[in-house]
Amino acid sequence: MATRRTFLLGTGGAAAAGLVSVPALAEPRVERGGRPDPDLGRFTIAVIPDTQYLFDRDRGDSAPLDASLRYLLDHAASDNIVFISHLGDLTENGLKSEIEDIGRSFRVLDRRRVGYSVLAGNHDLDPRTDDQRGRTPYLDEFGPHRFRQSPTFRGASADGYNSFHVFKAAGREWLVLALDWRMSAKGFDWARDVLAKHPTLPVVLTTHELVHADDAGQAAFSGYGRRLWDELIKDNDQVFLTIQRPLLAARPRRHAQRGVQRRARAHHELPGPLLRRQRDDPALPLRPGARRHRRAHVLAVAARQEVDERVGACGDRAHR
Repeated sequence: MATRRTFLLGTGGAAAAGLVSVPALAEPRVERGGRPDPDLGRFTIAVIPDTQYLFDRDRGDSAPLDASLRYLLDHAASDNIVFISHLGDLTENGLKSEIEDIGRSFRVLDRRRVGYSVLAGNHDLDPRTDDQRGRTPYLDEFGPHRFRQSPTFRGASADGYNSFHVFKAAGREWLVLALDWRMSAKGFDWARDVLAKHPTLPVVLTTHELVHADDAGQAAFSGYGRRLWDELIKDNDQVFLTIQRPLLAARPRRHAQRGVQRRARAHHELPGPLLRRQRDDPALPLRPGARRHRRAHVLAVAARQEVDERVGACGDRAHR
């Protein structure tokens, strides 16, 4: 019987990798622009976390995100970037002006009809509320109406805060769930219904919070993350990959890199593994006053032909 774990083993797993750097003079020239190849066996999902400090009242600077999005567009063909996921905390305070600013940055993807998803983090709205909170600046800017012309958008929950996309890669379709900072019971019902209606599609679940770093720097389910696991992920082997914001541990800066390495190992020990690796990329710009590290968070997923058989087995169970 195929399970989430055997599915991953059978398809070569999910290999996390950073975006390639700008080529050196001695390396072949990269052809910029173009479109990804939906039939190529190896593809890339670009992951953008926590842009909040770039959109913080009058202290923000959209230039790094604008340049990063152009970078992704320029390398869409060479890196076979089939989808882009933002993991929440788009802004620092969730103000209308901040949300509108980052909305303008993402219009370059809208104009090019590039598939992407966004979700709300705790900084984008009142963190005490769930997806039944009603109208917010976030919903006004990134609600379902924004994605009407998207090539990947397939639907949203009635409240508008949860959505799902379907993209094509490796010769088949893949589903992305983009879930609100805090889903209500209605949100969970909606997500389960999406999975039930698409039983043969492998699912990438994106959320702002699933695990956090404990006092020892190890990854552990948060309270809400445990609910996500128990009520949505655990019994749905279609969900073969989960992605969330980067983990932060309360530790001195000199131990931070070792902490990241320890937490990365812990990710692989979690059920429904969250796979993410950080890599410096000098091609990504810095905002004025930022520290020297440039991070690209990218997920490269390798797929083989036998994926159809294994995911089909998951679909058969979903029908029972």
